[in-house]
Amino acid sequence: MTWFTKTTRTYSGETDLDQGTDGSSEYLKSRQIRFIIGSHNTGATVSFKPFITKYSIALSNKFIDQTKDYLNLPEEKIYTTDSIGFEVSVSLDILAHSVNEALVNIKRINELDKIYKSVKHNPSSSSNFLLQNMLYVSLSNILTATTGGDIPDKTTLQKNGVPCFMETLSFSIDKDLGMFEYAGDLLPKKYTMELKFKVSNASYGAIHKGEYLWLPLNVDGENRDGDTKTFPFGITGTRGKIGTDGSQEWTANHKAPIYIGGISNRFFMSFKPFLNSFDWGYSYQGMKITEVDNVGGGIQYDGGSAKTKIVHKLSFSVLSHSVNQGRNNMWKLQKFIRFCDQFYPAGARTADGTWSWPDTTKAKAPSMMLMFNNLNSRNSNDSIISSSDDMLDYSKQYYIKGVSFDFDLSMGMFEDSGMLYFKKYDISLDLEQKGKNAAPYLIRQGDDAFSEAPEIDKTAKSHTATNHKIFS
Repeated sequence: MTWFTKTTRTYSGETDLDQGTDGSSEYLKSRQIRFIIGSHNTGATVSFKPFITKYSIALSNKFIDQTKDYLNLPEEKIYTTDSIGFEVSVSLDILAHSVNEALVNIKRINELDKIYKSVKHNPSSSSNFLLQNMLYVSLSNILTATTGGDIPDKTTLQKNGVPCFMETLSFSIDKDLGMFEYAGDLLPKKYTMELKFKVSNASYGAIHKGEYLWLPLNVDGENRDGDTKTFPFGITGTRGKIGTDGSQEWTANHKAPIYIGGISNRFFMSFKPFLNSFDWGYSYQGMKITEVDNVGGGIQYDGGSAKTKIVHKLSFSVLSHSVNQGRNNMWKLQKFIRFCDQFYPAGARTADGTWSWPDTTKAKAPSMMLMFNNLNSRNSNDSIISSSDDMLDYSKQYYIKGVSFDFDLSMGMFEDSGMLYFKKYDISLDLEQKGKNAAPYLIRQGDDAFSEAPEIDKTAKSHTATNHKIFS
């Protein structure tokens, strides 16, 4: 990595300062593990040893709540979106085992300070406006556009790195570890740094002439042309022979997988039920509440065209007991990310090879089917679920409001052939149930309505009535 300046070189022997060695530089260099940030605006670069303590990814849809405007239109148009957000949060420790390494760490932080401040205001409308204020970020195969490898120059960083905007930067000194004293200066032995990046898919497309970090899956649930197919973990496919720890057999025997399926495509995926949380929340939309003048006061509730809003939040862990299973689980996550984005960036290529600039005001909100045994099913099921088609009669349908992935670094990672694979990560889903949620019971008028036995409203559509069943 000879192209780095002296203030940003990472490894022992690559600066004029003899930092000594504690083995970490040699270890990271031999495995090509690095955390590199390059600024498009300035050409400045900085790199750190990736002593990562926290790592997470969050997807979000920028919803426009138009319930009032679209109450009488098809349910899919209640929400529209104009973008999908992809955020990465990283926390890392910056450590020094010698006075000279502490000096280099100060120079690294100063360089990052300058990069953060070098933001261009009022970006121009020129052809490269999508690249202004962008950083190219590469973190081994944990955050990469390609399959990774060495980065000998800026051209490679621009190809392998992920275009991001650094939204937040903070760092603190660990006073408990103390400081080196040198030539009248105090040199901290350890910093803790936190960074938050917003990934720009459009910027990568601008650099690479229409190739995007990711694109929505096609109707068959597979990757499209124009997709790197490797973002963000650099994995090109799955491997066999994952071994067994008994959990897969238990899950199958108890019919307990968490199934996720596509509505607009044939995406299908299942996970073992390592549940963390499983929550429902109810509220009304469009319910009119009126204060009534009366003796002692009173309140009148007018349902009118009110909609029952049911929010479902689910969190579960994905664990790996072997290298191949760790790789396969990260590949599943790569594909799941593409499934969650059901909108095209401007100018994306469609299945027939033409280019399309969709009218996002008419786009449907990203949706999915979700099914977990009888705890989240519309009907009892004794059959085998092996595709999204199998889920149609049993699963509930949801809008995808947000998805996050939190990686458990306390369990460490598998290392294999220059790649890192997480042993555990958590998936958290923030969903809103689709369907008009018509009242399942017949609503009667009159003072004596309560005295009658409840009766199912047969005029309501069966699927919306069934949707009111929480457990099958």
